[in-house]
Amino acid sequence: METFFLSCWQGAENNVWQQMEGLEQHKTVLSDYLLAVFTHWAKSFAGISPEFEVLFERFEILTSLAFLDSAEKAQIEAALTNPASGNWFWMPVGRSGWHESVRVRLIKEIETQRMTKNLLGAGFSRGSEDHLKLSLANFGRIAARMR
Repeated sequence: METFFLSCWQGAENNVWQQMEGLEQHKTVLSDYLLAVFTHWAKSFAGISPEFEVLFERFEILTSLAFLDSAEKAQIEAALTNPASGNWFWMPVGRSGWHESVRVRLIKEIETQRMTKNLLGAGFSRGSEDHLKLSLANFGRIAARMR
């Protein structure tokens, strides 16, 4: 999962990607850049969703949640209740961290019984609904910091 998010890459703390022309002020530089590239490429494919941005951010949210599969439920719970940790457990978050309208829509989608069942059946959140709920709560807390 570390390869999907720039914030996980070694050397990312140097903000090299923010030196790209036109992206200096972006919070999620690589995500924004990749969305632009993929949106351009997607135009040449028949059947690609007209809501490609939502598709891209859905992928990012699911990747963020999958990243937390390496954390124990107790670790996430402890972080969410510990002011010393900022009341959150670190996880990479892409554009949906600050893009509230899409994030709210996608989180509601994930929280539906059908989607939750499908995600847990596929192995997300270690197959645990409690782990998934904690991961979503954690995602929300990080997103709130990005606004």
